[in-house]
Parts: sequence; C-alpha cells; structure tokens
Amino acid sequence: MDDDGNVAIVSMISNKTKKNLAAKNIKAGDLMLYRGNVQHGKLQLHMSRRFVRNKPGYFGQFLSVNSRTDQLFYLTDGAYYAIPASKWARGALNKSDIKSGVYVSPKQATREFESQVWEQNGRSYVIVNRGAEIMHEIR
Repeated sequence: MDDDGNVAIVSMISNKTKKNLAAKNIKAGDLMLYRGNVQHGKLQLHMSRRFVRNKPGYFGQFLSVNSRTDQLFYLTDGAYYAIPASKWARGALNKSDIKSGVYVSPKQATREFESQVWEQNGRSYVIVNRGAEIMHEIR
C-alpha cells in the first residue's frame, strides 16, 4: 500500500482457486495481480487481465513497490521479478517487460528473501533470512 491508498496484491493460483475462475488458460502456479485502493475506509480490488505463467522461485515471500519507478518486486526464496505495475494492471504486460534475478551465496544454495523497503531517494534494502543480513542497493 502506498501513501495515496493504492494497493497491490499478488496471488498465486492454486488448483482449488483455478476451479473457481472462468479463464481456461490459467494454471496452478500462475501469478495474478490485484490492484485497487482504499476510499472512505473500504477496499476495492480489481483483478488484472494478465497473469505471469512462471513464478521466479518456489515460495512467495513478499511484494514491494518502488513508486518512483512504477515497479512491483515479487520476492521469493532467493529470486525476484521486477514488473512494471501499471502495465500489468491495465493488461499491457509483455514477457520482455519482466526483469528477474537470482541470488546465491558460496556457502548456501539460495538466500531467502523476507522483505524489501524503499527509501525516498529510491535506494532499496532487502532483508534476508538464510544468511541473516540486510542487502542494500549500490549505485
């Protein structure tokens, strides 16, 4: 949720929720985006017309928003997707719009991302569980 009351939620489709959706090409494991806002104490959400077929890692951990760049960062267990939020919300997202990264360390197979925050100047901090650390962006 940003300072203006805008909300973004990413949900992974399960076999159970797939049965409840009318779209035929949605599969279990697909990522769906819900965007909306809070007005007068009520939350209104709208589902995007596009979905992401392959998630970047197995366990979804966190969704962060860099409002300066209009990017959603979907963090998983050591990997992430950077997705243009407004393109996804309006159904104009293309595969080439999605950027990804995987982080490994010499002693462990993957790091486990837990949270991400953004400073006013745009610098990012990622909290990592496995190999307890705080990673920060270097410019």
